[in-house]
Amino acid sequence: METGKINAACLTAACGAIIILETGLWVALSHYPEGKWPLLAATRILETVTCIGAVIKFGNLSLLGLGQRKWLPAAIKGVHWAVAFAAISLVAFIGVLLIAGINLLPMVRFGMPPATPERIWLLVVGGVIGPVAEEVFFRGIVYGYLRRWGIALALCGSTALFVSLHSGTGFPFNQLVGGLVFGLAYEKSKSLAAPMVIHISGNLAIFTISWILAT
Repeated sequence: METGKINAACLTAACGAIIILETGLWVALSHYPEGKWPLLAATRILETVTCIGAVIKFGNLSLLGLGQRKWLPAAIKGVHWAVAFAAISLVAFIGVLLIAGINLLPMVRFGMPPATPERIWLLVVGGVIGPVAEEVFFRGIVYGYLRRWGIALALCGSTALFVSLHSGTGFPFNQLVGGLVFGLAYEKSKSLAAPMVIHISGNLAIFTISWILAT
């Protein structure tokens, strides 16, 4: 990763594009709510494309560590991180449950849609397309811009924004831990491929477990 090479023009262009696309999504959903999942998928894909386009326009794709020589080794590292993270989470879950008697499952369980087609859409959009779009923006662009002022600011700033845009009714435990892990994986691997793999694996695991528990 070329430290701090995501410039203000790239950040501004990406933020502007996302604001426009999210506004368009909100308007479209207000008129066509039954098209929620296709609209979400199209929006996230467009956000990914426009953010990558901004990076190419004001720099080059290597700033995201997605060159041919980096993405495959980083993706493999991401698999290792995902497995390790899953093992640690499982041990922590069992430990807290046995020692403190606290069930952590409600903190990670996701409310699944009632219909099977919607659940499949959730796996595709929320499990794959969404994480790719989010990693390109939050880690690739936001973290990449803040990185010029040090790892701590980049990690905390990108995670804070990530959490704030995912805030719901409860404490955003998953987003907080995830944001920190994704940022560290990006810093360590120097490529977005690693946090993408971890993010996708984590989301798919949560959605799959939630689906099983909902049946």
